Amino acid sequence: MQNKYLSFLEVARSLLQMPESEAALRSATSRAYYAAFHCANGRAEECCPEIDYGQVNGGSHELVIHRYIAAGTPQAKSIAYILRDLKAKRVLADYELHRLVSHSEATSHVDVAATLITKIEALQPA
Repeated sequence: MQNKYLSFLEVARSLLQMPESEAALRSATSRAYYAAFHCANGRAEECCPEIDYGQVNGGSHELVIHRYIAAGTPQAKSIAYILRDLKAKRVLADYELHRLVSHSEATSHVDVAATLITKIEALQPA
């Protein structure tokens, strides 16, 4: 069975096929982030140390990012920082409606998420 997070990425790619719809482009950015987040969250159990939720300011998404930082390897830290950047782009797409999200930006966000998922899947367990 296919990993469920990949279905989020498939939806993001299909939304890019509607370049005249800014709502579709915003949704593509959001779905791409969630594909990467769910992949990272699932792999954190195998690849990252536990962190006390109370030590993290920012909720469950930031907790996952902190776990990759705490893993300490350059690869894990890179995953954390890219995921944090994608999260910021998702927040912009979902909440900053006064700012345009272009087709090229949304395409870049989907491509970055796909590359990040490949990095996460290749990460060796701790």
